[in-house]
Amino acid sequence: MKNYIIYTLLIGILFVPNMGCSDLDENVLDEVLEGSGTADLVTGSIAPVYAYLRRGVWRHTTGFGLQEVASDEAILPNRGGRDWFDGGKYFEAHRHTMTPTNVLARDTWNGITINISRALTAIEVLTPLADQG
Repeated sequence: MKNYIIYTLLIGILFVPNMGCSDLDENVLDEVLEGSGTADLVTGSIAPVYAYLRRGVWRHTTGFGLQEVASDEAILPNRGGRDWFDGGKYFEAHRHTMTPTNVLARDTWNGITINISRALTAIEVLTPLADQG
């Protein structure tokens, strides 16, 4: 009886892995398996534009804060200390008494112009690719 179990296990171990092997001839319909490698160029051009939108333009300390605090949609309370005062830039935005030296306006302007330059760089890189294809 022991020999029967051993032979059955041995045959099972030898044949089971071979049962899963087959010739797979796949008919690829919607993929390109070889190409010129332009995907890295496209994502490398577009990624900096979209990444900077969140970090440099639409944060509460730049464009979002400039719009929301100035229009009374958001408030940033001063809790008696220096924690949320931030040099008074939000008070100036709320009171509409901003001067050209306001940090909130300066940072928003710089963020938007940096993002515009990144978008123009992406356009310059991607325009010849669009003309080729």
